[in-house]
Amino acid sequence: MRIGNRIFPYPVLNSMRSISDYGQNEFNLSFDLDDDGNFFIEDNMFILKNTCIKTNSQYLKSLISNNLAQAVCVIECSQTVFRKIIDISLIPKDININMEYLSGKVSVSCYVYVTKDKLAYNSNEFSELFHGYVFELEKFDIIAVDDGYQFNILKDLDLLNKVSSIFIVAKRHDDSKSLTYEMKRENIVIHLPSEAYDKYYAMRNNDNSQYILFSIILIPVLVVCIENIKKDSVNYEDIYDLSQNFIWLNSIINRYKHVNHEEMTIETLNEIDSFELSQLLLDYTNNIAINDFYNFINMKFDESEDNYE
Repeated sequence: MRIGNRIFPYPVLNSMRSISDYGQNEFNLSFDLDDDGNFFIEDNMFILKNTCIKTNSQYLKSLISNNLAQAVCVIECSQTVFRKIIDISLIPKDININMEYLSGKVSVSCYVYVTKDKLAYNSNEFSELFHGYVFELEKFDIIAVDDGYQFNILKDLDLLNKVSSIFIVAKRHDDSKSLTYEMKRENIVIHLPSEAYDKYYAMRNNDNSQYILFSIILIPVLVVCIENIKKDSVNYEDIYDLSQNFIWLNSIINRYKHVNHEEMTIETLNEIDSFELSQLLLDYTNNIAINDFYNFINMKFDESEDNYE
């Protein structure tokens, strides 16, 4: 359940400082990611490890510890019409969801609501505008919000795992503004200029930018690498020998077999357009990227209209 820019008639602690009604206090939904920055998926279970809320608001902590308020994590998937609300607290715990309930866009958010029928709600932690006021809240009124994260669960083998098995994106440590790559045996290493890498790293797990990044960074490099392999293929007897020298090529071979129901050979590798093959491997992320960018632009346009009103 995403609260967005909804206005409440009383102070609400929001993870977005720009719309929070508390002074310097913070509130966030927290959970762990793996070493590659991805969600944990084990035994067909989607796992939010060490899920909890984090806040420096002593007032909110006291409400929760005295059972006057409850924090919940909300996991939703519109494509499968799945929605689950799980009680969470300041103490970390794992949340496990069967992958069969998740497909396409998934959102994970958090809010804290009042559990008492009537609550006299006032604190010197509120923004100065609300100092001196006492608000009478009712049960289920929301008092803290983190709209959390949106991401995609892919139908095919998880695209994120596929990408991480082929590509490593690294930061350049010189003044060059060029994107460069290395075609190694196990994977393809892409080197981004320092400033570009920092922005990439900040956006890489954002559902609104993930496919756009794939399209502008991964696909062009993959096209060049496939072209290089085609040129080198004349030195190998068959596709098996070639894939032993470039292990990441196995992902392309397996994907080709899955889609076309036939084995790839050196001949078919050379016949297929490299750009088409790159899109095939990455599940035609260009189309998704265009859609995501279109939605992002429209969302910004809608927000500007709302602000104007």
